[in-house]
Amino acid sequence: MSSPSSPSPFRAGFGKVPPTLAGRSKIIRAFAEAIEVGAWGSERALLVRGLRGVGKTVLLETLRRQAEDAGWVTISETASDGFVVRIMNKLREAITLRQPSGAVKISSIGIAPIGHIGFVHPEPSDPPATLEGLVEKLAGLVEPTGGILFTLDEVSAATMKEFGVFAGSLQRSISRDHEIAMICAGLHTDIATILRDGTSTFLRRAHNENLDFLSWEDTLDAISTPIHAHGRTISPDALDYAARATQGYPFLTQYIGDKAWKENQNEQNISLADVKTAARLSKRQMGANIHEPALGRLSIQERTLLAAMAQDDGPSAIAELRQRLGSITPQHLNNIRSKLVDAGIVYAPQRGKLDFALPYLRDYLREHTVTDAMNATGADLAKARAAFPPPPTDL
Repeated sequence: MSSPSSPSPFRAGFGKVPPTLAGRSKIIRAFAEAIEVGAWGSERALLVRGLRGVGKTVLLETLRRQAEDAGWVTISETASDGFVVRIMNKLREAITLRQPSGAVKISSIGIAPIGHIGFVHPEPSDPPATLEGLVEKLAGLVEPTGGILFTLDEVSAATMKEFGVFAGSLQRSISRDHEIAMICAGLHTDIATILRDGTSTFLRRAHNENLDFLSWEDTLDAISTPIHAHGRTISPDALDYAARATQGYPFLTQYIGDKAWKENQNEQNISLADVKTAARLSKRQMGANIHEPALGRLSIQERTLLAAMAQDDGPSAIAELRQRLGSITPQHLNNIRSKLVDAGIVYAPQRGKLDFALPYLRDYLREHTVTDAMNATGADLAKARAAFPPPPTDL
């Protein structure tokens, strides 16, 4: 058991595996069964989609470690430009490590004046030049006791052409009964775009996992278990406050847990005051790490709809949003709404209503005066700008 001053057991950074991976046990068990040699479960081709901060990268890393423990070779990459070439280089390295060197043959024996023995060391064969050939070569070296797992993070529509090459090569190798598995992770919209693309049709048969927020019970577990396991306690009111503050969002669960742990680290018990301080810090961090990047991917029309929603304290009525947005047609509003739903920014809690999916996004929009700007007419804005001094030149 650790002392109260021991390091925080929480992992607030992106992609870091937390001590308790709450709410994902079903996926982990299914993947373990899928990679049993000869099992060929549907989870061998796995698409993981979800919002920023719900733990996609963490899940990829957890499943990668699981495969390595089972004797599989793992090749992990981020799906940015040139990822196919990087994967090919990693395959070559893996082949070189596992390729048998061959028998060393005696070429000559000398007796006088000084005895000697000459050896011939065979040169290893060059790896194949194509992605498909490299996969075939490595598969032949690791089977039948293991296989190859490819994990691809941050899948994006921007590299769709490369992704088609990658997916096509794996599909052909899988059709030859090689022990191969693939896990791809990305945002909702990017995964949906790739699935619609004709170059990766076999992915439509892949197993889809939509990483959602944690349940109330899983959230309580994710906060309390690491605290107790590392020698400290948390009061019931503090635990309740922390769990409610996270809204079940995995990023907030780790961030609030980490900051609460560090607030008064030499105290045995984590108090309600510690948690309240951590929650305030986490709300600001959400803006920089989650809200700002998410809004940056949206069009002006999509952000305008969100600003209209931010005027409400709860779910917004679509009929009222139409009035606030002026002359927008029902079809146009529906198109914008659909894009925001696909992106995981908003959701429909009931028919005719919209609400924010990301915790504290309403507060973020209000604090950044998007709503105030939207309420003003063009004339009001022009008048306000003319009466206001220009910004400092060194700003």
